[in-house]
Amino acid sequence: MEDIFYSEEWYPIKHISTFVDKEFFYYLCDEQKIEIYQLEDCKEIEKITLSEKEYKIKFTNYCGYLNKELTHLVIPKKLIDLWGLNPYNKEKLKEDFNKKFENFLWKVLNDLGNLGLLFNLSPASFPVEETPKEENLIFQILVLLEFVPTLEENLGWIIADPHRELIKRETYKPIEEVNELEPAVVVDIVQNPHRWVESSRGFLKGRNKRFAPTEVLQFEYIETHDTVENRFIKRLLEEILFILDTAEGKYKKIPPQLVYLKETIGWYLQTTFLREVGSLKQIPSHSKVLQRKPGYRELFKLWRLLHTSFVPSFYSKLELVFALKDMATLWEYYVLTVLLRELKEIYGPFEVEIDFESRKKSKTLYEFAKFRFSKGGLLYFQPEKKDFAFNTLPLRPDFLFEFENNRLILDAKFRFFEGKNRSSKLEQLYKYKGALNPKGVVAIAISKDKSTQQSKI
Repeated sequence: MEDIFYSEEWYPIKHISTFVDKEFFYYLCDEQKIEIYQLEDCKEIEKITLSEKEYKIKFTNYCGYLNKELTHLVIPKKLIDLWGLNPYNKEKLKEDFNKKFENFLWKVLNDLGNLGLLFNLSPASFPVEETPKEENLIFQILVLLEFVPTLEENLGWIIADPHRELIKRETYKPIEEVNELEPAVVVDIVQNPHRWVESSRGFLKGRNKRFAPTEVLQFEYIETHDTVENRFIKRLLEEILFILDTAEGKYKKIPPQLVYLKETIGWYLQTTFLREVGSLKQIPSHSKVLQRKPGYRELFKLWRLLHTSFVPSFYSKLELVFALKDMATLWEYYVLTVLLRELKEIYGPFEVEIDFESRKKSKTLYEFAKFRFSKGGLLYFQPEKKDFAFNTLPLRPDFLFEFENNRLILDAKFRFFEGKNRSSKLEQLYKYKGALNPKGVVAIAISKDKSTQQSKI
């Protein structure tokens, strides 16, 4: 059975159904990533049996694995040329594809972190999925990427001025060195006659003799770094190392700044006072040190973010995209980061006004977001707009930017607009132009020539 499929070709649906999870098959259908021969509407797939031989399938807008075991890969032939992949060696083809995807994956994650998108999301309003058993790895990686620039600075504050405590320690000293006599000391002397010796100057009397203790209980006050707050910092750094090791094992590599973060944390754990700090037994959530002291309060905030059990559905979807290496969906997120970065330069900082709401139209599940820029301008992600010209079903472009009473429509196309079929691939964009009356329509697509990455109408 084939384990490499080319998206330009038709395959019997009977073969595909033997290794594709039915739920994922419907996901590909809902996301319009497949085309089924003899079916006008992909959603009619529910009416047929997946084992029927006469039906054939083509992967129109999907590039990635079809199963979690990562054995069956769909790839466009033109992507082979673009990335310089070897089509004649299947194992090498998959290996090189994985490397290219991972490079792209970390670029998108870095861009999301650099935009501060994570912290523009409002915890009070974004759609969430509760995951108390296991935190979302993608979410944690984005949190760490956001904190990398300041993490070393915060650790520096802690090392320079670590929290200390004075602890009272019991010790025994010769009688001549005693400088403190309190009730507890007297009680200890009386309760331990085995430490008495006969002495003419003794202050203890018994059997017509005088006795004096050879050593007396005293209390010392010493300064220590072994506090619950410092144990917390040590525990947090160890958890960060675990997260980074997990990510490296799952995604095969991590960005250079996270590699540096691993080395930095390892150095702090091995060469500073943290190596002598004990193990944490309970999180000191109400500690005033963690809430107020510079360095400690920032790392306490980081810990709370890493362990939140509520994660935006946006990141849960990213987890699926990364697990199956779905290049088409990743391309949409990449285009989103590019648009936000470019528009931010012109229209100022943005805030997420609507936070990736999960919406459903018929049986299609999609996400909607709205970004407002400080100098005017609104960017919509997957908005539904009514077709005023023909009064048909609402249209849903990938991006819509409204500014100064104008609108610009942009569509992320993980396609190559080369050759004779260029116009047919832009058919949907012509609909947007005719129905929604925008100032312009732009297809942001893939091209071997960087100067032609945008195809305009």
